[in-house]
Amino acid sequence: MKDWLRKNGRNDIEVSSAGTDATSDISSFCMAHLDRLEEMGIDVSGHERTQVTKDILENCDLAIVMDEFQQRWIEEKFGIKTLFYNEMYKNEKTSLNISPPGTRGTMEEKSIRMVRYFEGSMGEFVKAVDKIRL
Repeated sequence: MKDWLRKNGRNDIEVSSAGTDATSDISSFCMAHLDRLEEMGIDVSGHERTQVTKDILENCDLAIVMDEFQQRWIEEKFGIKTLFYNEMYKNEKTSLNISPPGTRGTMEEKSIRMVRYFEGSMGEFVKAVDKIRL
């Protein structure tokens, strides 16, 4: 999203990223999506995994999650409500999972599909953010 905002001359939205389990060993698919981002010309050299905290959540205007697990975890642990990415993008309360049941392909293929999904949806997602900010 940072890359999309920069390329579209938008400096009015600040983006950060944090995970519910930033210390987990998920490097096999983490590397696949970082590799795909680099192929797209996005510099990911400074990327560091960050654990989500109450302080992070309380200091943002909008907290977006990908799936039910993240949403439930944040609400139970911190008492903070979040929105699904798809809730903003498609007005649907549906999860985005790297590997939803029934999907085919390797973890790398699934990770690349996820990156492409974000790439193709970013413009509409930002429009939805703009509507909330008005």
